[in-house]
Amino acid sequence: MPRLRTALVFAVPSHGARKRAFTAQRMSVRGVARRPQCGNITRGHMNRRWKTWLGMVLSLGLLGWIVLSVGLEDLALSFAGMDSAWMFPMVGLFAAGLILRAWRWQCLLAPARKVSMKDCGNIILVGNFANNLLPAKGGDVARAVILSRCCDVRFLFGLTSVAVERIFDGLALLLILQVAGLAVNLAPTFRSTMRDISFGAGALFIGALAGLVAARAFPGMLGWFRALVSRLPGSLGSKAAHIVAGLQDSLFFIRPDREFTGFAALSLIVWLIEGLTVWAGFRAFSVPGSAIDAYFTFAIMNFGGLLPSAPGSIGIHQASTVLSFSMLDLPMQAAIPLSLVVQAVQILFNSILGLGAMRQLHLSFSFFRSKCTEAAPSSDNKLSTQDFS
Repeated sequence: MPRLRTALVFAVPSHGARKRAFTAQRMSVRGVARRPQCGNITRGHMNRRWKTWLGMVLSLGLLGWIVLSVGLEDLALSFAGMDSAWMFPMVGLFAAGLILRAWRWQCLLAPARKVSMKDCGNIILVGNFANNLLPAKGGDVARAVILSRCCDVRFLFGLTSVAVERIFDGLALLLILQVAGLAVNLAPTFRSTMRDISFGAGALFIGALAGLVAARAFPGMLGWFRALVSRLPGSLGSKAAHIVAGLQDSLFFIRPDREFTGFAALSLIVWLIEGLTVWAGFRAFSVPGSAIDAYFTFAIMNFGGLLPSAPGSIGIHQASTVLSFSMLDLPMQAAIPLSLVVQAVQILFNSILGLGAMRQLHLSFSFFRSKCTEAAPSSDNKLSTQDFS
């Protein structure tokens, strides 16, 4: 019997060995090779690097050109005459906007999982902090990754929820721009510019919403599109088909119920509150403009953020403010200082609170350094990154 027991110990695989063998067999059946998720992404890395450098050059070039056009002496005089007490209301307005954004995201995620407002707020803060470090709004992808790992929500569900948020953000800003544009006195030479901005933003955000509603009402459309993209060459077709399939499962975010109605209403309220930060900037620099002028400037500033830029939209933010001041015929020497102060308050607010949120979510800075945060999700819509301390 002892010899038989010893033979059985060596003959029967352990639990760990059986688990590893089962995992290997399962992956081989799926046709997935056991290689690092970040491997073989040289071409994608080069494309991202090219876009990053394009945004950096565009941002710094615009900022330098605007500073030289306005004049360093006028900028220094504007900063010297600033009433810094108005920075405190800006912080309060950004805090109120954060609370409402957390509540809004909680309403949107309700059908997928009940996520607390605290978790929603922390994830939003980390995403905003990441947007100050990563190009091309990388913080939005980071939000979906963190939601997947911390709250057990599928990655594509989280990514779709962020996309729906951005669509309604654009629609709210478009409404603010249209109402303010009717009330302000635009210079005649800039009326065509106003029409171009409105048309471009409307085509982008209204078209995106119409596409989501159509896909929700007619599920066969996404099935047809999935079959179409699956014919793309190489692994691109399978990855694209997988993303479309995940999107098809995530369309329940577009729904006619009370939570979604509240989400849509909060989208407008959030931007109305945060738009007052520009009005506070008007008061800080003694700009002779009304609250409607401030909302108009706020909308132009945020639509400018859609262009390729450096992390934090440095340069683009200032160019958009200069454009708005030109359209409203406001003093140009206050445009750049105002935009820099409002942007600095927002970046510091998101950075300080974002670091605290990272601590609460047990995140390390390797989360932002990892290239895997931009990789496609695995077959079960989970990311296998190990960026959490």
